Amino acid sequence: MALSATDRHGTAGLVRPFVDPPHRGMGHGKALLHHALTLGRSEGTRRLRVLSDPQAKAF
Repeated sequence: MALSATDRHGTAGLVRPFVDPPHRGMGHGKALLHHALTLGRSEGTRRLRVLSDPQAKAF
């Protein structure tokens, strides 16, 4: 997973968020997303674009 730099419009990208199957349903994905949002906000991000597998479960 990678958090791209915030662009001039205040948008950053979260690329390929993934939790290993044996660890799903334990809150790890939620924790990763929360961390990315917190980090992005601290760097001026106003929008976060998530680029993930279209077959992934909703979050």
